Amino acid sequence: MKQLAGSCHCGAIAFTFSTHAPVPFMRCYCTICRKTSGGGGYTINMLGQYPTLNITKGKDLLKSYRAVKDKSVPKDQQVLCQD
Repeated sequence: MKQLAGSCHCGAIAFTFSTHAPVPFMRCYCTICRKTSGGGGYTINMLGQYPTLNITKGKDLLKSYRAVKDKSVPKDQQVLCQD
């Protein structure tokens, strides 16, 4: 399993997680990602094992919202930096 680390753009929140994926990144073209990415028509998501997610900095700065893709399915939770 590969160990990865990352942060939000401003650096206030940092995290680590593990993944089995040989290339743990994917482009997402869903309507939510296209609207929130700010350009390019997609966003890049990291694939990882949720149980291995560790917020190493700024846990108290996390904000979340639930995005509605289709009113017939449950909302997806998005977790973001406040800034």
